[in-house]
Amino acid sequence: MIDTVGRSPSVTGRGELCDFSSVEEVARGTFLGGARLGGRARQGDRLVRTFIRAAVVAVAVPGLLSGLSATPAWADDVRTVATGFAGPLHVAVAPGGDVLVADAFLGAIDRVHPSTGAVTEVTSAQAFTPGVDVLGGQVFFTKSEDPHDGAPDGTTTLWRWTADGGAVQVADLLAWEYAHNPDGQPQRTGEDADSNPYGVLALPGRVLVADAAGNDIVEVRSNGAMRTLTRFPNSFVGDCATASNNGVPNAGCDPTPTDLKLGPDGFLYVSGLGGEAEGHIWKVNATTGAIVEHHGGFPPLTGIAVAKDGTVYVASLFTSQVFRLNHGSMSVADVPGPSGLDTDRNGTLYAGSVDFEGGPGSLLSIAPAAFHAP
Repeated sequence: MIDTVGRSPSVTGRGELCDFSSVEEVARGTFLGGARLGGRARQGDRLVRTFIRAAVVAVAVPGLLSGLSATPAWADDVRTVATGFAGPLHVAVAPGGDVLVADAFLGAIDRVHPSTGAVTEVTSAQAFTPGVDVLGGQVFFTKSEDPHDGAPDGTTTLWRWTADGGAVQVADLLAWEYAHNPDGQPQRTGEDADSNPYGVLALPGRVLVADAAGNDIVEVRSNGAMRTLTRFPNSFVGDCATASNNGVPNAGCDPTPTDLKLGPDGFLYVSGLGGEAEGHIWKVNATTGAIVEHHGGFPPLTGIAVAKDGTVYVASLFTSQVFRLNHGSMSVADVPGPSGLDTDRNGTLYAGSVDFEGGPGSLLSIAPAAFHAP
């Protein structure tokens, strides 16, 4: 079902973005009809929003992946750029072409030189670091401590790193959540984390943070001022109609935003995990925060990227797939444990890859030839 709250400006030519209407029909029929997700044992919302440790959960919880199809032979067009990471949950392409990797489980931010695969450490010993982005010579990342228990003992923060100044805290995101509680859900219940700053987008004059537990986008201005840009609504479709959140019966499935990018049309594109029940893509006005379009029917989504020609890519770590959406069509690439996504100026698509079997994570590049009909 397409929920269109407003109209987007008309965009034509190379900048024309994907018409999602036909894509969503395919997505719902293919992935929510049982071909991929049917029979899979979903975990509770607490597990999702307690920092989405998907790789650890998949190994530790019997049956989580039992409903998925057999692991495919990964396409020859999916290339390993660098490996040896513990949990590369997000990636960001720097202006010079290097790729920043948020190695969340090691609490490190690394820089990868794609042509050689060389990895250099930007900063480490930063607890849990799920989100990263880069703007000029500044690297922005999110940091969470005590992720399993969450509030009130944990902290979630936004940091800025520069070569000459090191790492400096920019904002206290958990304090913002406690003071404003944008999604209105019960806090400090012990049911799940109250704040999980999972995705980061650095823009001139401000940084946007997708808080997967707060179910919102928080804007942090360069002068330190903060506001809730967007609050995403719970889903009450299908299994979500009677789902429980934070111990509240029939509270629906949390939207759980996981990543965000700015499209060439000036809108934000946001991926959502949807309580592990149904993945979502939201198109958001970057200035007002209004949700312009909403599209469901996908498996739970962990990352998103938008190429300069308007092609939208979304990743599902849980089904080991990356979807390519453009001009009303959808294709899919089989990719091992894809998490965050980004594209460079030449259109090369990069993905963090988490190993479900306990091996090292990797930075991958995905060629156009890797995509096929769903």
